[in-house]
Amino acid sequence: MTDSEHQMTTQQLIDELAKCNISSERKSIYRDIETLRSNGYEILKGRSWHDNTYYVNDRRFSVSEIKIIMDAVQSAAFIPADKTEILLDKLADLGCKYRAELLKRHTVQFMTVKHKNDSIFQNIEIVENAIEKQMRIRFQYFHLNEYDEKVFAHDGIIYQEEPLGLIFEDGNYYLLCYRAAPEYVNKVKAFRLDRIADPEIVSEPISQNAVDILKYVSSYRLQSFKMYGGSI
Repeated sequence: MTDSEHQMTTQQLIDELAKCNISSERKSIYRDIETLRSNGYEILKGRSWHDNTYYVNDRRFSVSEIKIIMDAVQSAAFIPADKTEILLDKLADLGCKYRAELLKRHTVQFMTVKHKNDSIFQNIEIVENAIEKQMRIRFQYFHLNEYDEKVFAHDGIIYQEEPLGLIFEDGNYYLLCYRAAPEYVNKVKAFRLDRIADPEIVSEPISQNAVDILKYVSSYRLQSFKMYGGSI
């Protein structure tokens, strides 16, 4: 509830604690603040008339940094609309109470067409886990028809892939996978993460060839999405 522009007096702190059914008095407030300071909290003291004031000075993100992240979430097509609102609220709350209200009030609504895969966060977690452990992954792949119905690729076959990494391009997340197959450009193929269904980690490590190509994954973005030449 505090920052440099919104400080709280000792009495206000006592009143706020009382709302939480915590009784306190001035000496206990002073002791508690010193305890917090000794544990790494940057609580600064000011003065208002005849009373001390206190506020938290150190925050992980500045208002401008939070705003940039909120705008990125807004413009990311792969995050569904309902998940976007939840994320924006959480990000705004990284500021103090007053800055959170300001951030929410001044959020620009981007004209971004949001995808409708409500499992996107779960997909990211599973895929990231597979990449970290260098394990294979299997899933189904689909697109949406004109009725917003899922149409699975190749009659719903199960893809079993060797994941290399995730990249973000033009508002979408893509999973890069390795396979020594002709249809895979430079043995790498990108799958849109919001079109992946029911991903599962397979108890089988990725091949040594996939491990070897990991160091070159970043150049795939230029070749595949920006149509640059060259080989990985």
